[in-house]
Amino acid sequence: INSIKMPDVADIMKSTLVQIEQIPTMKSIAEIKVMENDVSNDITKVSDNLSQSKTIRPADFLTKPYLETKDDIDEFLNELQTELEHAVNENKRIKIQ
Repeated sequence: INSIKMPDVADIMKSTLVQIEQIPTMKSIAEIKVMENDVSNDITKVSDNLSQSKTIRPADFLTKPYLETKDDIDEFLNELQTELEHAVNENKRIKIQ
């Protein structure tokens, strides 16, 4: 998995719980070690994903010193929205400054 979206975190947690519930029925220590490695890798991927963030400064999207018309506002908001959506699509947390 190259990137994990937030809904995937719940799926990973459910999968982990299912795996934990299966521990008493496993036939060997080797199976438990394989499961531990899988869970550890999943946790690392989620942790890496949650730590990624992007700082967005709305003023950087101004093309004029003042917004004077509805079209000026629409242009500014459209550019800002595009940048916000791009960050979310890359599974990044957004910090607004």
